[in-house]
Amino acid sequence: EPPLLEHRNGDIVNYTVQIYSVDPAVLAQPELTVNSTTVSLTNLGSGRQYRVTVIAATSLGKGPKPAETFVRTADGTPSLPPSSVHVNQTDVHKDNLTVRWDPISLESQNGRLNYVVYYRAKNDFAEKSVTAPGDASSITINGLKPFTDYIITVAGETSRGVGPRSEEKTIRTDQDVPGAPTITRVDSIGTTALGVSWTSPADPRGKICRSARK
Repeated sequence: EPPLLEHRNGDIVNYTVQIYSVDPAVLAQPELTVNSTTVSLTNLGSGRQYRVTVIAATSLGKGPKPAETFVRTADGTPSLPPSSVHVNQTDVHKDNLTVRWDPISLESQNGRLNYVVYYRAKNDFAEKSVTAPGDASSITINGLKPFTDYIITVAGETSRGVGPRSEEKTIRTDQDVPGAPTITRVDSIGTTALGVSWTSPADPRGKICRSARK
């Protein structure tokens, strides 16, 4: 709205519109000078907060005090995935592992951000996911199977949806003690000995290196 009549101090000849991004606090676009009381501001970032100021001017110059408001553009989806997704060997255990990444740049977040870590066993197409807040750079995935290859990707997510995923990483969990073998045959060998046969455990949980016999 234009200034009230008692505050105009002359005929209004134009308005100067400035728009600043809040984080970082810099001028987002060159200032605009318009004759109307409406303007469209385009080519802004998605999900970003801006400060808009409007200054009225007469033929003698601009007024001393601008009108000011803060606005936020609607969220978009992240335009890039997080980078440097990795799992340190010290973060790998028999039933959990910790995934780490570098955050998506502010310019590519396009809204209020969370991170989604997708994972599945290599021999299983049933994918699961865990979610971390936007200020996180790691998350621990629990409830994994020992000695199993897992395929992992990470993506950013806003209220508008999920952005592109990172490249796949394949990580194998640590070994654990094995499940029980299955005895398949017992033969008598004379009067003082037995022959015993068995199959390997259905759930080996690692590389079987030896069998204990009694």
